[in-house]
Amino acid sequence: MGVARGNWLLLIVSVLLTLLAVEAAIRLSGAVEMKPRFQCFDAIVGKVYCDSTEGEFSRAAYTNYLVINSDGMVDREYPVAKPEGTVRIALLGDSFTASEYLPVGEKYEGLLERDLSEQLGKPVEILNFGISAIETWNQLQIFHLKAVKYQPDITFLVFFWGNDIRDNIGQFRAGSPNPLLDEYDAPLKRRLKESRKNFNNALWNNSVLYQIARAGYGYLEQSIENRFKPDYLLHIDRVIAGEDNSVHRIDPQTNGYTLADTEFNDDDPFFWGSEGWELTRKLIIRLKQEAEAFGSQLVLLHFPSEGLVRSNISLPHADFDEFLERNGIPYVSLFQDYSDFEDEELQRHFLPGDGHWTPHGHRYVARRTQDMLINALSEH
Repeated sequence: MGVARGNWLLLIVSVLLTLLAVEAAIRLSGAVEMKPRFQCFDAIVGKVYCDSTEGEFSRAAYTNYLVINSDGMVDREYPVAKPEGTVRIALLGDSFTASEYLPVGEKYEGLLERDLSEQLGKPVEILNFGISAIETWNQLQIFHLKAVKYQPDITFLVFFWGNDIRDNIGQFRAGSPNPLLDEYDAPLKRRLKESRKNFNNALWNNSVLYQIARAGYGYLEQSIENRFKPDYLLHIDRVIAGEDNSVHRIDPQTNGYTLADTEFNDDDPFFWGSEGWELTRKLIIRLKQEAEAFGSQLVLLHFPSEGLVRSNISLPHADFDEFLERNGIPYVSLFQDYSDFEDEELQRHFLPGDGHWTPHGHRYVARRTQDMLINALSEH
């Protein structure tokens, strides 16, 4: 028994020493560059940025030295108490808002902060709470848990048609903590998940060998998922990428949803009566109510992906506009703007093969939303 235990101990030590030797060899060779992981896991929100993290971040042809502040913002440090005479805007969005690949001065956030300060003749601070790969569900949570303590005068929600509706209903169906039910006490299962994922993040940020192993596993996992993805979802992927322009969900014989609607949420954005849209409307109304309860006014920008523009597919954006108007939410829509652009101009707004905004795209967003923000501040 003692010999067997000793053999197992020797095996474990040998494996650990081998892994350490391989790790050292890879680092000394310089063959693989360490890539920091900027996102951690929060038991309530899910994906968040790791506080006080920095390093190089690349997307397409752009590389930026990214700094996450001590409160998990892709931004500089801010005192919690708002300085006297200062206007504050809380910016809620996803990767288009975070835009980790660009310095602040090239993003619409920084451009608006500069231009609004000049026009209003007073300091304007735009606090960027954008996080890559989150949606309205999480953005409501971020406002409740973080943004509100900074006393924003304006709450600026940036809404992306490419995945926000789909991911909102996805969060609901996954049983994530529900902000509409004020579920801000994480259950044990979520807290354990937070510990496990953040331990994995620590391994990632300190081991190049672990990065290689995880990257390989991720590629294999994605390949298997795509291999067995239903044809219906592959079709929706093509629509979002602008490679198809047909979505068929309503069965004219039953005047109701097809089976696909009950199984998948990827097509919810295309139909105003879908569960995804019903939930999304409730989330936006709740955000408006919470903002107003804390003395802030909600405004909104909404826009499609380049692929959705090119597919020329019918989307219920006019219904969304009417909903925003009916509920007194100032907004800017970029649907008509993007549709009116010549192909060459549209290309200037999005990163090739990626779909996020270029610096030119950010400048356009800053120009288009400036008047909305000035009007909202004048009425506030």
